[in-house]
Amino acid sequence: MSDITLKEVMKTDVLTASSDMSTFEAAIIMAKRGAGSIVVVRGSRPIGIFTERDLIQKVIVTGINPESVPIGDYMTRRIVTLRSDNTVEEAYGRMREGNFRHILVTERGTLTGILSVKDLTRVRERVLERVIDEKTSEIRLVRDQLAKSLEQLNREMEYAGVFQKQLVARPHPRVPGIKFSHIYEQTSSIGGDFFEVSRLDQDSLGIFVADVMGHGITSAMIAIEVKLNFDQLSRNHNGPSYLVSDMNDALIPLMPDGYFVAGFYAIVNLRTLVVEYTQFGLPRPVLLRAGSMRLDSFPTTNLPIGIRKTAVYKSAKMKIRPGDKLLLFTDGCVEQKNHSKKILGEKKFLTYFKELAGAGDGAITKKLYKYVQAYADGIPIADDIAILLCEFSSKYNLHSVSKNGG
Repeated sequence: MSDITLKEVMKTDVLTASSDMSTFEAAIIMAKRGAGSIVVVRGSRPIGIFTERDLIQKVIVTGINPESVPIGDYMTRRIVTLRSDNTVEEAYGRMREGNFRHILVTERGTLTGILSVKDLTRVRERVLERVIDEKTSEIRLVRDQLAKSLEQLNREMEYAGVFQKQLVARPHPRVPGIKFSHIYEQTSSIGGDFFEVSRLDQDSLGIFVADVMGHGITSAMIAIEVKLNFDQLSRNHNGPSYLVSDMNDALIPLMPDGYFVAGFYAIVNLRTLVVEYTQFGLPRPVLLRAGSMRLDSFPTTNLPIGIRKTAVYKSAKMKIRPGDKLLLFTDGCVEQKNHSKKILGEKKFLTYFKELAGAGDGAITKKLYKYVQAYADGIPIADDIAILLCEFSSKYNLHSVSKNGG
């Protein structure tokens, strides 16, 4: 567009008037001509421009009778003039710099044409269409190259997904009297959910579940960073709230805008089955009580990691009894929609969990995942899904933990 001159696109039939014409008469002339402005001239030289905006803001709104005042008193005196050999790009730049809506074209002071911002916009649109047409073949070539690159990227994403799944879903520690089972399914090759069960020492078991907002490469990279931080910080465990707070401090400088990590971290005393936990934004884990089949939730809620550097994280305690079942899950399990765009919800999900547990089912986590799939009824699963179940035997021997159990 830089080579198009004003001479090629300007309007030469310029509406002009002398400065003593009344604003009312000017308004009538502009209306008849369908013009938004009239150039005020002295002889053939422009001295100002009177626009619809001048008429409304300077005359009508102020209550002045337009028949009684000349346009010379209310015209815009600050006009911009260019020569006909100036380019459209130069004119557009001047308009943007000065916030003008009209450019007057003159030759040696004599008015020869006019160009409005609308005229320039139309010219730019035509030029852009021509450029797009010229670039179409190039775009097709680039598209083919991108398709090949995307195919390679998808293969690498699949490899990365396999690696991540192995990294996340490692074998659980062997603890006498506790059975662990899990499901970990990603919506894409790589995901943002993460969980780990680790034997901290002879008397302590760590249970950690995290859900990075979103899914894809960024979420997966954050999930790996979360795991690395957890592995490092959990070696010196001073309690869940301290670990989560330290993780928040470590991850905030690395967290992209708009991302955060919801999760739950608990330390189980294997001799007393007292759980000290910190919940930070994850759907509330539940404890299914043996015998009564009552669901107890973990009520304390803190901010997710990565939102506020000064966030304070608190912990709470709960007592597990032999025969209880601890269920942890990410929001993908309960926020899945069906064809009616209705969310599954925690109530239905947990009701089905109780039914499975009450029937003594041995594949609870797998069936919970299939339940989510059945609810979706063919609709793609919208978010990563992680389900972790810890089943404490009714014969769990309190105060007697095997030294060889880890």
